[in-house]
Amino acid sequence: MDKTIKQGRLLFAIAIAAIGAENLICAHVSQPVFANNPPAVPVLPFVPTIPSFVYFVGMALLAAGVCLAAKIQPRFAAHLLGLFFLSWDLVLLVPKAVARPLDLNIRTCVFEVLALGASALTFAGCLQEEEHSSTGGGRLVAKLNDKLVASAPYLFAISSIVFGITHFLVLRFIASLVPVWIPGGLFWAYLTGAGFILAGISIATGFRARGGLFG
Repeated sequence: MDKTIKQGRLLFAIAIAAIGAENLICAHVSQPVFANNPPAVPVLPFVPTIPSFVYFVGMALLAAGVCLAAKIQPRFAAHLLGLFFLSWDLVLLVPKAVARPLDLNIRTCVFEVLALGASALTFAGCLQEEEHSSTGGGRLVAKLNDKLVASAPYLFAISSIVFGITHFLVLRFIASLVPVWIPGGLFWAYLTGAGFILAGISIATGFRARGGLFG
């Protein structure tokens, strides 16, 4: 299981670095041909189409992914990454979701970013016992970090349950995403929706979930 967790950490780091690199590439190659074209197209939907923002986010994610993969202050990098996603979610996406509560696209974006932030904080929690150095900032900051890390599985669980419920709200659309050469598209839509919900419940309750991640 420990080997699986280490592989999962590496995959997460590679994914974050890849998102950052893709952000930089898209920002570079999508320069405007006409005056009314956006100056940059971010990979992440919550990033404003402002060149400086797009490049900054791309470089930040790439640096975070490299730090996580190369074990360069990985716990500190994971904390910053988690706070980055959670802060961006609260500032840019939650207000939109409040204004348009029935918009499934916005709601999905909110919980996708929440899941990314929760994953990063869970990463930090997995490293907690491996790093004996403090992240700095005194006891108050350390306690706040500990509470954020402790809440990460529940934030991820909520996101997973919401993803499952959303699947059932748009079953036909989800089924249409299944390649035509795979039979039973609607069956897979039901299965993945149920899987998301059951996984979220398992993580939130600890039932059939791996315990002891944070000591």
